[in-house]
Amino acid sequence: MDKKLEKWADDLSVKDAETFADCFAELADPVETDSDFCERVLSSTMRKAGFEMNETNVKVTKGKKRFGKMMIFGIAAAAVLSAVGWTAVSGGFERVKEYFAQDISPYADMINNTSKTVSDDDITLSVDGVVVDEVQCRVVVSVTPKTKRGEEIVGQLSYSSHGYLDDCYKLQTKAEKHGGTEDEAHEWYVEQVKNLPPHRFSLYFENAGKTSGERYREDMTDAETADISYENVLDVSDFIYYENNNKYHFYDMFTFEMSALDRTQPLILHERESGLSIELDLNEYLNTSPTAIDSHRLVSDDPNAYDYVVISPLAIYIRATQNDLDSGRILKDSGELTSVTVNYTDGTSEQLTNICISKSTEDGEDFPEFDTEQERLDYIKEHWDEQKVTGEMLEANGDKLLTLDRIASVIIDGVTYTIDV
Repeated sequence: MDKKLEKWADDLSVKDAETFADCFAELADPVETDSDFCERVLSSTMRKAGFEMNETNVKVTKGKKRFGKMMIFGIAAAAVLSAVGWTAVSGGFERVKEYFAQDISPYADMINNTSKTVSDDDITLSVDGVVVDEVQCRVVVSVTPKTKRGEEIVGQLSYSSHGYLDDCYKLQTKAEKHGGTEDEAHEWYVEQVKNLPPHRFSLYFENAGKTSGERYREDMTDAETADISYENVLDVSDFIYYENNNKYHFYDMFTFEMSALDRTQPLILHERESGLSIELDLNEYLNTSPTAIDSHRLVSDDPNAYDYVVISPLAIYIRATQNDLDSGRILKDSGELTSVTVNYTDGTSEQLTNICISKSTEDGEDFPEFDTEQERLDYIKEHWDEQKVTGEMLEANGDKLLTLDRIASVIIDGVTYTIDV
C-alpha cells in the first residue's frame, strides 16, 4: 500500500501540490476545509514519499529519484492560492488570470491573442491562453460539453482530478484491515480500485515524440508499475481548481519547463475521447514575439552566484546546473531559509514572500535496508540533510508583476545579481 501511495506522490505535480496548499494550518490566509481530506493528501501520500514542508512563507519540498526518472516537486506559498478566486465568465483571459497571484491584466491582449478553440459534436476544447517566459510555458486549457456524451467526458476529467483520489483513500482505509499481510491488503486494494467509476484523464500533450504520461496508476500492480518506461514521457505539471470542476466545465493550467520542450517542434494538446487536438508553435512565444513575456538573465561576479538565474515580470528563477551542485551551491531550506530581495532604482527594496524551493535527492550507496516502510521513512527524516542533492529549483515572486526597468539589483542568499541587458 505504501508503495502505491509513494508512486502516486511521484506523479503528483507542483501544481497538484499547490491545490492542496490551502489545507495547511498556520499559513498566510487560513481557510476552513475538510481536515480528513487534508490529512489524507498530506499524510497518506506526500509524507510517505519523504516530503517535508516548512510552514513559513517559503515552501520547501524534496523529491526522490525513482524508476530512473528525477522527480522534482514544490509547494508554492499560500498567498498564491489566497490571492486568486474563481470566475465562470466566458473569455480566455478571465480564466487564465485566476492562476496568477499577480494582476496580469497588462498582458490581457497578448494572452487573448494566444487562445485557440476546436469543437466536435460533443465538446469544445480550448486553449484559453499561453503565457511564456524564458523558463516556463504555461497553458490554460478548458473543456466544455455540448451533449450528454460531452458531459461524460468532462465529468470523467473532473472525477479523475479529485473524486478518484477520494475514493482510493476510502478503499485504502478498508484495505488496511483486509488480509493478513501487506501484500494481501494491496492485492485486494488494486482489485477494488478497478471497480471505481471511469477516471481516465483524457488530456495529454505531445512534443517531439514525447507525450505526457497517464495521471494516476492506482489500479496497476507493483509489477506493472515497475515496467513503466519514462524514456519518452514529457514532463508537465498542472494546477486544478478541482472544487470548481464538474460535468459542465473543466479548467486546468499545465506548466512546462522550457528546457524540456523542443522549440523546433509544435506542442500539441490532445483529448483522447474525442480525438480533438490543438497545435501550438512555441516560436510564437519567444522574446522576439509580441506574445512573449520579456525575460533577462541575472548575472553576478560573486563566486557563490548560481550559473542560471532568470528574471521576468512573473518571477525570479534559479535552475541549478551541475556546476552549481558540484560547487556546493545549495538553497537554504531549514533553519535560516533562502531569501530573495529586490532593490529598486528609487532606493526602496522588497523582500519577496512567495517562494517555492524544490529539490531532488538520491540515497547514498550506504543507504540501509529496513524491515518496515515506517522505519525507512523515519531514517530518511533523520538523515535528510545527508542525502545527495541532484537537482534544485527556485521560483520567487511578489504580489505584483516585477517592473524590470525599475530594478537595480536582486539579492539571493546574500549574493547580489544585476539584470544582464
